[in-house]
Amino acid sequence: MKQASIPYLSSYTHGKSHAGYYPGAKDLSIKITFSPDNGRLLGAQVVGYGGVDKRIDLFAQVIRNNGTIYDLMEIEHAYAPPYASAKDPVNMAGYIAENILTGKMKIVHWRDINPEDTTTLVVDMRTPNEFAIGTLPHAINLPLDKLRDCLSELPKEKRIILTCAVGLRWYFVYRILVQRGFTQIYNLSGGYRTWRDVTHQEACSISPALPDADITSKGSLSAHTAIEVDACGLQCPGSIVQLKKEYAKLQAGGQLLIKATDPVFARDISSWCNMAGAQLIGVDQENGIVEARIYKPGVDTSEPCCSTLSAASSTGQTIIVFSNDLDKAMAAFILANGAAAAGKKVGLFFTFWGLTILKRREKRAVKKDALSRMFGIMLPEHSGKLGLSQLNMAGMGSWFMRKVMKQKNIYSLETLIRQAQENGVQMIACTMSMEVMGIQEEELIDGVELGGVATYLE
Repeated sequence: MKQASIPYLSSYTHGKSHAGYYPGAKDLSIKITFSPDNGRLLGAQVVGYGGVDKRIDLFAQVIRNNGTIYDLMEIEHAYAPPYASAKDPVNMAGYIAENILTGKMKIVHWRDINPEDTTTLVVDMRTPNEFAIGTLPHAINLPLDKLRDCLSELPKEKRIILTCAVGLRWYFVYRILVQRGFTQIYNLSGGYRTWRDVTHQEACSISPALPDADITSKGSLSAHTAIEVDACGLQCPGSIVQLKKEYAKLQAGGQLLIKATDPVFARDISSWCNMAGAQLIGVDQENGIVEARIYKPGVDTSEPCCSTLSAASSTGQTIIVFSNDLDKAMAAFILANGAAAAGKKVGLFFTFWGLTILKRREKRAVKKDALSRMFGIMLPEHSGKLGLSQLNMAGMGSWFMRKVMKQKNIYSLETLIRQAQENGVQMIACTMSMEVMGIQEEELIDGVELGGVATYLE
């Protein structure tokens, strides 16, 4: 188009081949070009492992009919979670192009990033763990959830370029800053991922070269690899939990190769290695299967040896479990196991209705007054009797949910509880709530501590 002197705008977006929560979703990267006058679609490129031809077909029809980016926003496609998202990547490309064309946002491209430019402030909106893995030259880290507390620190008179992973978080930040009077705000089209891929920057910049590691070509193990782990089919945080267990068995100087199909594992593995003190040799992804090679550094014998993960992060996580809904209990234990797998100290504080999650399946002979017996009748007997917060349908909803989870190889609540115990998650039962609801210590599963607010805060 440059050779033909055709004026155009372009944008980069990243999406999934189908709904991200459905197993097997593969990454798609899309570039479109369009007219700055009327938004007519001029060209499109799609790169990915699956669903590429389907999106190219949609783009081709719009171009053939002299369509515009507004047609992309409204285009219809066959929808079902295994095949597409409700808002397809083609739709999302149209939405972002419309934002650019109508002036709702100003963008820069990866070519516009000058590593020598110190007059422009580059702000990375990702989490500290993502930022530690790699970022743009001279960028500062300001996570999205910290933005409103730090607005006074951003200079309004300076040109600011915003970036995140793929270009989602910076949209929210852009709208916030514009509404606060910032005028020289630009978004990096396609985010850090586009810049990293086209400039061939490594995703993980924290690991030095390994002196004795035989790093082999894709798809093969080196002679130093001691453990091969198959985590295919496990959903988050199953693959990370499995990695943590096997990494603990690995001797210093050894290597580990893990395979997973969880679509977020390719991103999580870098953060995990950063927090655990492990060295990520490389990550390969083919046909929806992620292969990660990890090296365990030597241990300083002057320090006490520990089989658990290196405490790369001293921060802990505390979660209050207030509900006895199955879905909410699952969320609490998934987060707890994920944090524990990352080497964090985790505490779960169970209070009021959440205490029923900790009750044993087998009943214990305990003496209770009439009010306590009434609570026992009205509340679920144990974790296997929990209902859903939505669409429970007299227990049918929870039964159906457990069946679907089993079909998709997602850990049950009982398995997550057992994993939490194995991972050293501290589970504290509120003694005040136990007294109010007539629950006695003998009714709780093993490993639960009794305590109050002070114990929780500590």
